[in-house]
Amino acid sequence: GTWVAMAAGLLSKSTTITLPAALLLLDVFVLSGRDLQLVGRRFVTRHLPGWIVAAAYLMIVSGNGWLGRSLAQQVRGPWEQGLTQLKAFVYYLVLLVTPLHQSVEPQFAEQAAFGAEVGLPLLLLLSLLVGAVWLARSGRWRALFLLSWVVLHLLPTTVVPLNVLVNERRAYGPLAILCVGAGILLASVRRERVVRVLAVLGCVILGLLSVERSRVWADEFSLWSDATRTAPRMSRTHLYLGNAHKDAAQHEVNPATAERHWQAADLAYGRAYEEARELDLQLRALNNRGGVRLQMGVQLFYQDRARARVEFLAAEKHFQEAVQRNPAYADALVNLGNVTIMSARAATSRGESEALLRRSIAYNTEALRLRPNHSQAYSNLGVVYQDLGEFDSAINAYQQALRLTPGDWLTMKNLASLLYHSTPAELVPELGPGQRDVVRARLAESRTLIRRALRLNPAVPNGQDLLQAIETRLQSLPQEG
Repeated sequence: GTWVAMAAGLLSKSTTITLPAALLLLDVFVLSGRDLQLVGRRFVTRHLPGWIVAAAYLMIVSGNGWLGRSLAQQVRGPWEQGLTQLKAFVYYLVLLVTPLHQSVEPQFAEQAAFGAEVGLPLLLLLSLLVGAVWLARSGRWRALFLLSWVVLHLLPTTVVPLNVLVNERRAYGPLAILCVGAGILLASVRRERVVRVLAVLGCVILGLLSVERSRVWADEFSLWSDATRTAPRMSRTHLYLGNAHKDAAQHEVNPATAERHWQAADLAYGRAYEEARELDLQLRALNNRGGVRLQMGVQLFYQDRARARVEFLAAEKHFQEAVQRNPAYADALVNLGNVTIMSARAATSRGESEALLRRSIAYNTEALRLRPNHSQAYSNLGVVYQDLGEFDSAINAYQQALRLTPGDWLTMKNLASLLYHSTPAELVPELGPGQRDVVRARLAESRTLIRRALRLNPAVPNGQDLLQAIETRLQSLPQEG
């Protein structure tokens, strides 16, 4: 059963691969009484299956390319990784002893040079090694096993460079192990009343801390707002706070409230770009900020075309900068195509509008060359072809986008609108019986699409109006027979 559980664990978290080594340490230090001959005799029946599961897992992740791609990413060099994780060791130790001032994204910087920031953690680590030798010499094997298991559990994230430098969840395993150690320590206290008081007091304190922390995790706003307060220099906290505001704005029915969310998202993405040290985070902040300015322009489009053009130009500037930083950044190319569509709609002449729409096709086609399954690129092409009057091409593009992303409510709405408007109301009385069947099928499909879109997002722009118009036209069609 242990090895079945290990296999299931590996499907969830790669660090489970340390389990065979941990159980071997358990057998050596505790179960066998350090009788290596006994451990050797039962290695095949008790330990070998775990090593086979670990080997099979490594073969799978190597064969499918996941391990190679992960190791090939140049996150940081071995020297920087070693120094950074020396600091991380102290961070985890302090977190385990005093679980206060927690954050989903802690304030923690990469370490590239040897200094006091790593000198003191190195001394602490050496003192723990001395303590481990003392535990072995004094025969405290259970304590030595628990200490070894903590180190073993943290070893994968210490050795392999990851984008996230430190994270509280990496301390969950060591914390569970230390709880076992705390139980052993309490059991060694001879005064039973003292043990009960300490146990109850510890549970009450940790329980209160858990309740307080759970309130922070109530929703994305409380989580990422807390993170920006505790770690204001970490780019990712501002990026995800911006995402929370952007998603809220897209699902908000009240225009004034949506406007406040768009403004807050713009500020958050701007701060994320200022604090970002990695190119990936800089590109995401630029792209997302451009997306916000684009949406703000869309909101203004029918009220104030001049202000809308200002927002479109600001959005285009952010997207262009992202593409200049990385010409293969498909998301920014798609967004360039998107903002070009809106600029075409705001153009003052038909020739200028058509030229801009053809440029949008070029942007989205290039994005599809880089990422053939980019659903937003297909959705944009649908909008372009619709604006050019090439309705069959637009329908095909929308349908391809929905095949790739079935939950894209905006593409559902656009396709529903196209199916509705492709047969003008004034032509309905002139249609023959067969043609009316085709129109009825199109309108029924359009109604299904807009209903699905409204279920996913009740704030779909003009969604209720479109649904009502479709219902009205369906009722106006003469019934056959």
